[in-house]
Amino acid sequence: MDLGLIVALGCIVLAVVLIVVAVVILVVSLRKKPEKNVQKTVKSGGYVASNDERTEVVRQPASNGITYELRLISLNSLNKTWTLNVSGEILAGRSEYASLRFEDKSVSREQFRIISTASGLAVVHCGSTNKTMVNDQFAEKPVLINGGDVIKFGREAVRVDYVQPYNPQPYQQPVYDSGWQQPTITETQHWVRH
Repeated sequence: MDLGLIVALGCIVLAVVLIVVAVVILVVSLRKKPEKNVQKTVKSGGYVASNDERTEVVRQPASNGITYELRLISLNSLNKTWTLNVSGEILAGRSEYASLRFEDKSVSREQFRIISTASGLAVVHCGSTNKTMVNDQFAEKPVLINGGDVIKFGREAVRVDYVQPYNPQPYQQPVYDSGWQQPTITETQHWVRH
């Protein structure tokens, strides 16, 4: 065989191999990969609910600007408590940006969210491996919480001491001098000086 013919055949074989490799890489990169149960932070009153196949964003009704005061007590360490004001949502987990932070490695970085709704505060699981349970009910969808409820996740557990609407400045009866009169039924918006 002629040396030129051997080189030409070698170049053709090499070109075919490179084309096949390029086609395989293209097919693999274009093939749709199955979605994983990846959590995304949803702002403006939403929460993330997960199922086995995909992550689904579900909207919550607006809280109408209601802020709740929440007090939690750790059942693993009774001297550890949290008092939080919740308006919108807060994150619980090991993450450095979590409002309710835990150090235990059995707790996910984003374990659950506490969301403010018009009906009260609700807990919703963020899709991590260790489930979030409220009174032995899986919080895959929002579960309303009240005083006495127990939230379990990983090796941790907290008891809800109380949930109440937050009132930063309780009403105080005004001090009135001799020139002031208490308003009548129709004058409930302001004091009237006579």
